[in-house]
Amino acid sequence: MTRAQLRQLDRELGEYMESMVEGMGRSERRRALEWYVTGLLLEGGAQEHRADGGPAGGG
Repeated sequence: MTRAQLRQLDRELGEYMESMVEGMGRSERRRALEWYVTGLLLEGGAQEHRADGGPAGGG
């Protein structure tokens, strides 16, 4: 993928995730759900994310 395609994909994913989590209430819940779903979409899936939704191996 080109950089322009990656930027477009990132923007579209951000818009999709925002529409998915807008009714979740607390910002911590929305952020955790965004991390979790994004992790599922990435190579390796949920295996690379902690149970709290944060990225594995840090943070």
